[in-house]
Amino acid sequence: MLAVGFVILLGLAFLIWSIDAQRASQVPVDVGGKSILVYGASEQQIVAIQSSFTFLQQPVKESVTAIYVLDTSESYRHFGDSGFVGDCHSSGEICIVSHYFDYRIIWHEASHAYTYTLSYAFKKEWLEAAGRIHYGAYAVDAGFPRDGILTSYGSTDWREDVAEWVAEIYSFISHLEYYISHLEHGSFCRGAVFNMIVDMSDPRYHQKLKFLLKWEFISEENYNHIKPLFE
Repeated sequence: MLAVGFVILLGLAFLIWSIDAQRASQVPVDVGGKSILVYGASEQQIVAIQSSFTFLQQPVKESVTAIYVLDTSESYRHFGDSGFVGDCHSSGEICIVSHYFDYRIIWHEASHAYTYTLSYAFKKEWLEAAGRIHYGAYAVDAGFPRDGILTSYGSTDWREDVAEWVAEIYSFISHLEYYISHLEHGSFCRGAVFNMIVDMSDPRYHQKLKFLLKWEFISEENYNHIKPLFE
């Protein structure tokens, strides 16, 4: 009986230690105008989260409620064999596999968080701008950008299309700012997906860009940086 009692006490002690360890990994992080709880992130990752959020519009920031950075075992429990490296729940909680953590995935998932808060009107307008296409029907090697869609992953679902647009815009803007601050002009950054668009006359690209501005995914300054690429 004593041995059994000792094992039970040991188990309870381990459980309490595990809970305390998890709590210790919870850090409130100021992301410019609001504080969110970040779980399991290193100091470098916390700095990256703060830096990445400086690009986001306030409504997008407000939609994110927490960020979970998952190690290998946690990511397997969360994603299984799906191959996913990040996701966002309708509650605004973002999960990212630590090994694949970067700015782009934060921007991608944050856009999902914001999309969850929007009315059906946004979906309706986006699908109208997308035109007569069938999300999920493209081959992986279909040759993107095409048909107003920037990436292969963006062709799988309208929400992924939105998220890929937002991630690509901020990837472009962040590189533009870097080159402007380090070089004489920003033309060296023009290797972004926007410069791979073959048919610039396709109105769907500019239409989607305008919708992202209208619905506050991006700022007018962001819009003015990208718009000339379609002219």
